[in-house]
Amino acid sequence: MAQHRNIKESTVWEHLAKLIEHHQCKINDVLPKDKINYIKQNMKSKADSLKDVKKRISDEAITYDEINCVLSSIKTEKKE
Repeated sequence: MAQHRNIKESTVWEHLAKLIEHHQCKINDVLPKDKINYIKQNMKSKADSLKDVKKRISDEAITYDEINCVLSSIKTEKKE
């Protein structure tokens, strides 16, 4: 999608995170459940920053963008 629209991949991820936060997309539509659960397990609180969570995750396959999407989904849970 990023190449087709001539935008950076990170921009696509930012848009996905915003869509998740605004209830226009579900985290389960973006990431597999096991990845979501793994990221959540590495959170100490809902106030954790992106950087805090990434430091705790030893798996290099988990990206900042994926963590950001999970954090966005948690923000929506807080609003409900």
